Amino acid sequence: MENTVVPLRWWAKALLLIAVLLLALLPSAALGHRWGVLDLSTAFTLLGIVVAGGLISLLAAIFALIYANAKALMGERKVAVSAIGILLIPILIMGFQIGQASGVPAIHDITTDADNIPTFDAAVLLRKNSPNDLEYGQGELSGQERWSMQQQAYPEIRSVQSELAVAEAFVRATDLLQQQGLEIIATDRANGRIEAVDTTFWFGFKDDLVVRIESSGTGSIIDLRSVSRVGQSDLGANAKRISRFIDGF
Repeated sequence: MENTVVPLRWWAKALLLIAVLLLALLPSAALGHRWGVLDLSTAFTLLGIVVAGGLISLLAAIFALIYANAKALMGERKVAVSAIGILLIPILIMGFQIGQASGVPAIHDITTDADNIPTFDAAVLLRKNSPNDLEYGQGELSGQERWSMQQQAYPEIRSVQSELAVAEAFVRATDLLQQQGLEIIATDRANGRIEAVDTTFWFGFKDDLVVRIESSGTGSIIDLRSVSRVGQSDLGANAKRISRFIDGF
């Protein structure tokens, strides 16, 4: 007697298709914005669909697994297990991002010196159409409020005291920024200032960084400022960028 292959129920096929589509939608939304195909609002809407659709589909897959076990539907059982595994990927990724956002202050402008803010020059023109400006403390938060939030969240962000002369520190800082993958857009040796741009992989968000190097009498003092062009919260990216520079220097 030959074994007959029982076709999968339609709901099992639909469940697996939805899971695969939601998984594909996650990088597509981010890369679509990076490549200029989607505006930021549309990309975020698609990510919202991934989260909501993923949670609903995950519940459906769990019920499908229970039903398939009860009815001894082995093919549907395997599909349900596969769908659960696929759906957990975008849900966990987005859950991590949401958790990361809730764990850091909603600020996007980080500096090592709030009393004498490092200023930008070349980046000003590049940010003409950006939602976030370069005025420290403008908008919803005053400068003092922004600095207070930063101090509480990132107390390690401090000016770098170096024994190197300004010229030597300038060379080291420039080399370090290039090693860390930032694009140098301006250098001003006379004033000890370096400007660079860091571009995120998925969305292609651009954050501007300025390094200011001044003489401290016995060596030099290095201050930095990193500012996102879009977004109220940077998910801690600007602080990580400055900390990475400080550790490398």
